[in-house]
Amino acid sequence: MRAYIALLRGINVGGHRKVLMADLRKLMEDQGFSNVVSYIQTGNLAFDSDKIKDAVEISKIIEIAIYDKYAFEVPCIVRASETISKTIENNPYVKQGITDPARLCVSFLKEAPLEEALAKVNEFKFDPDLFEIIDEDVFIYCSKKYHEIKISNQFLEKNLKVDVSSRNWKTVHKLLELANK
Repeated sequence: MRAYIALLRGINVGGHRKVLMADLRKLMEDQGFSNVVSYIQTGNLAFDSDKIKDAVEISKIIEIAIYDKYAFEVPCIVRASETISKTIENNPYVKQGITDPARLCVSFLKEAPLEEALAKVNEFKFDPDLFEIIDEDVFIYCSKKYHEIKISNQFLEKNLKVDVSSRNWKTVHKLLELANK
């Protein structure tokens, strides 16, 4: 049995693409996942899988199940709990002593970007806001509220050409806690 975290992008935001969390948990169970737990209303799930071990395959199963039930597309990024642990360990801003969870976010990339796209994005500077891409994670330091900075999902998706879903530092920690229960 392996624990996973699914990050769904753009449900229950601004009254659009509404999905009740109880319905989402049931839908996940119907796909064969167990110990399904949701966290807040914007599409965060922790669950176990004993049959499917590939995070990319799991994300496709979830996306198809949501489309079949609700008739809208929801990008989904899945990470094994040990991968989220590594993400937490890799945060360069925490290593520098920046630990205020209100200032830290992670944008999870669905897949590794092409080198050319990565080089292009790394040319951008948004001081005093900072970002660093490590593997399939974009670590962000926000000098103000996340929705006020330019390092958005849209910016990253446009320039990296991959699906992105962002979570604040508190949510990342909570999801790992839920996955490891």
